[in-house]
Amino acid sequence: MDIAYKKHNNTKLFAEFENSELLNMSNCQNYIPLYNNFFTLNEKNFNSINLNNKYNLQSITKKKTENIFEAILKDDNNDNISKTIFFKLSPLLDPFKYLAGKYDISNSNIFNLPKLLDDNCHFKVNDKNNSSYVDSFFTYLTSQLFHRLNFIHGVDYYGSYLGHKNEYHIDIGDDIDMLSSNDFFYKNINVLFKFINSDHEDLINDDSRSNKKKLEIGEIITEKSILNLDTINDIENCKSFNNEDILCNNNILIYEDISLNCNNKSKKTDYSSSNCSSRSSNTYDSKDDESDESDESDESDESESTSIENIMISIKKFPIQVIALENCSNTFDNLLVEDKLCQDELSCIIVQILMMLITYQKLFNLTHNDLHTNNIMYVETDKRFLYYKVNNKHYKIRTYGKIFKIIDFGRAIYNYKNILLCSDSFHPDGDASTQYNFEPYINNNKPRLEPNLSFDLCRLGCSIYDFICEKYEKLEDIHWPIHKIIMNWCVDDDNRNILYKNNGEERYPDFKLYKMIARKVNNHIPIKELGNKYFNKYVVPRKEIKKGSNIWNIDTLDINDTIAAFNNINLS
Repeated sequence: MDIAYKKHNNTKLFAEFENSELLNMSNCQNYIPLYNNFFTLNEKNFNSINLNNKYNLQSITKKKTENIFEAILKDDNNDNISKTIFFKLSPLLDPFKYLAGKYDISNSNIFNLPKLLDDNCHFKVNDKNNSSYVDSFFTYLTSQLFHRLNFIHGVDYYGSYLGHKNEYHIDIGDDIDMLSSNDFFYKNINVLFKFINSDHEDLINDDSRSNKKKLEIGEIITEKSILNLDTINDIENCKSFNNEDILCNNNILIYEDISLNCNNKSKKTDYSSSNCSSRSSNTYDSKDDESDESDESDESDESESTSIENIMISIKKFPIQVIALENCSNTFDNLLVEDKLCQDELSCIIVQILMMLITYQKLFNLTHNDLHTNNIMYVETDKRFLYYKVNNKHYKIRTYGKIFKIIDFGRAIYNYKNILLCSDSFHPDGDASTQYNFEPYINNNKPRLEPNLSFDLCRLGCSIYDFICEKYEKLEDIHWPIHKIIMNWCVDDDNRNILYKNNGEERYPDFKLYKMIARKVNNHIPIKELGNKYFNKYVVPRKEIKKGSNIWNIDTLDINDTIAAFNNINLS
């Protein structure tokens, strides 16, 4: 339990947090329950410690947007640095459950923040595995890898704190249909929360709540006769690309002569407002506690629904964790929307992602559990190439001016110092309950199901899949091997497309997709996917790598050495 920490006097910083022109918070504190896993805390020190990240937030000087600020950081040498940073405002309770009246608001302790010797707060807020705490701590670990071991894909972390956010903003666009018929939500508009744009109040009114007309948000694509992989005979042969010009032959993929029906869609407009569940984390609608046997069915009774974006609600006060992070440039999703990636750039991005997942799985046994294109970001770089060593092979990867980083570990499961950290998203009351079934949230009446190391690549493939469909009229036109590799990630253990049925309908809508990936997809582990012959074109002899270049050597990674490196610093 000797992981290093620092003590800071954050009185001035918290006063800035509480400035209504800056973060507009109240009751800020340092104490986070997860620290009990690693520190010996008492009444004197529990609210005075922070993690030993290299750069610590000292002051915020200017608000640029809702989440982006100019700030002063202090490094290990006590030198001040000015930097643009991103504040992630992560809720400690589920805001959608609050809006729907699922919490007992008559309980005056509902919004209490956790204290060391006082559990007079909601059990979720006091849980060491609160999704926000688990997210923040793993981001800190990636930052430590970045600074202590030169892992360039780590997300720089500058500190995290708890408090109450006044006027906490949340987008309810994906949940407007559910909330519009909720009595609690209707009765508490302009009482506990309000629409930021008052015009949106017209979406919820007494006369139309039961018989409101459908909201039109533009063209809805219903024809999904795309890239059907149900008839794969030998999926392993699909991995044997020797160069970019070789395609899977007809005895591997039996194509139906179908149109992809993408001509009348705008690639940028439709994807930027996509209602496809595979590119977001909206998993409430279909989550239930029905038996796993019922989940095996291909049939679904989902009705066609629409998604309304950017309908913002402001909650008067809400408990949050504020996490100070580096400000990344943009998302992988945005690059796919712009549709300007050549095959090699996309391939190099995929290799960067594989190297991150391989690293995190080897060191921390991580499953991210929500890895879609909006949870991968990039920063710009002057480096032309990145170098890796895996399985005694050296890889030289062109950056195209971008270094990618995985973000948002709120559903993560991982180990550090032999301690399991498992997001309370998997708690019986969590938004991902029943995806797995193991300790600490095991249901002994159901079969045991542990975290699946193939889950993340399949989940990522599902979020890229429709982008690939946009590029082709017919399946026979597909000629990028990297597209075929990504499509293969969407194939389950029975060689069936996990996303779509033969008729183009979603096979498993909403949260059922997560459950079935966990159960039925086991052949897409990142280290094995890197072994695809297609990626051999990036393998180079060691002598071709300039002396002194930073080579991320995954072969020599060891968690005990990593922990030692994390702790081998001067404490203040």
